[in-house]
Amino acid sequence: MITNQDGLGTESFPEDTFWPVHNFIVDVFKNEGVEFNEIVIDKTYAKDNAPTRKPNTGLVTKYISDAFDSKNSFVIGDRLTDIELAKNLGAKGIFINDNTNLGTDEITVKREELAPYIALETNDWNRIYEFLKLEDRSASTQRKTNETDISIQLNLDGTGEGEISTGISF
Repeated sequence: MITNQDGLGTESFPEDTFWPVHNFIVDVFKNEGVEFNEIVIDKTYAKDNAPTRKPNTGLVTKYISDAFDSKNSFVIGDRLTDIELAKNLGAKGIFINDNTNLGTDEITVKREELAPYIALETNDWNRIYEFLKLEDRSASTQRKTNETDISIQLNLDGTGEGEISTGISF
């Protein structure tokens, strides 16, 4: 688990108010069979631009190696900085989007540049579970004849955004 907790341990965010809630959430996950190998917390503020602060990768550098399967890894988070972290890791992101805390003021790229890294956008934990546990529902095919050259990539679990290019201007 990787998290930014702005100013944790300061007078405005004392640790005694953080740990009971944090430990409760960790216990809930544990009761569901999800245990974290490590929990790393960055206490800096966005304005500090620390290398350890998401979307930077300083907190997870030790995990980045040939053994890290970025293609099959997901960053799950409720801020666009989580999706940018996924981009920086070469992974995909699951964006828990309830439209209240997008973090657009902290990302270093345009929001549109993050779209290809969003494998799933939802605020439904059942949907996230299904997405992670079920097989990939995507396919691609190409058909080339003397008259046409057609290719299609379809991801039934994608973001719902599409790109169509016919080569014809109308």
